[in-house]
Amino acid sequence: MINTIKTGLLLISLYILCSGFIIYTPTALYTPLLKINKELNMTAKLGLSASGLWNFNAAYALNDNLGITFSGMTSNSNSFITLETIPNSGNIAEFKKNAFEFGGGCFMPYGQKGNRLFQIYSGFGFGSVYDKFTERNTLKYDVESQFVNLFLQVGLAKTGDFFESSFDIKTKHIFVYKIQGEILPYYDGPFSPDYVKLNEKIRLLQVEPVYTFKAGNENLKGIFQFGLILGSGYTDFGYESPSTYNPLFVIANLFRASIGVSYTFRQ
Repeated sequence: MINTIKTGLLLISLYILCSGFIIYTPTALYTPLLKINKELNMTAKLGLSASGLWNFNAAYALNDNLGITFSGMTSNSNSFITLETIPNSGNIAEFKKNAFEFGGGCFMPYGQKGNRLFQIYSGFGFGSVYDKFTERNTLKYDVESQFVNLFLQVGLAKTGDFFESSFDIKTKHIFVYKIQGEILPYYDGPFSPDYVKLNEKIRLLQVEPVYTFKAGNENLKGIFQFGLILGSGYTDFGYESPSTYNPLFVIANLFRASIGVSYTFRQ
């Protein structure tokens, strides 16, 4: 039974992955919810879609209104799982994704009970993606990319000892300054096309509206996060046939979801 479920999940993953290659993967959006001086918040999240698998975040309040943040993300098929759906089938997807962000900003509690929070953070990030897919022993693409990004994030939150929620909008300007590798492009004809060498650069603009819910005790809380990634971000350089365009690939990179835990240290 377990092997059947595992094979089914791998088949779905392979169906999505074979529809296009990834050149940019963001970190899971981080909403630190800092409230007082010298407060330290740390989170660990599992990216379920539109992000890397493992996400780590930290924020520290420099005083009662200013804070600094850090976010990191990593996914590595070689260390986690190799998508080989049927033994000896030759269908293998490999990927490595890493990204980091550093930021700073301000937070301002307000309201009669002081349980409302306005926060705004900005900063920069960088990262890399390696994406390779072999279908029935034929290399379909082997592409690596590197990127830098600037971001601005604004959010409103309701805080408490047991439940917290926030709505944040993050705007990002991404420069993918290195896209190199080779792809086997779509060709509607009797002969196999030649591989196309890539050496490209592109700019992306994305907006992420994200809702975050936290529940637990005063220090330790579980996290559920859901949102969207709007804007540019999918470019296949002629790899895919318009007639066989897979909407699941776009959906998997449009809807953002993650779960995790958060712990806050207070002095």
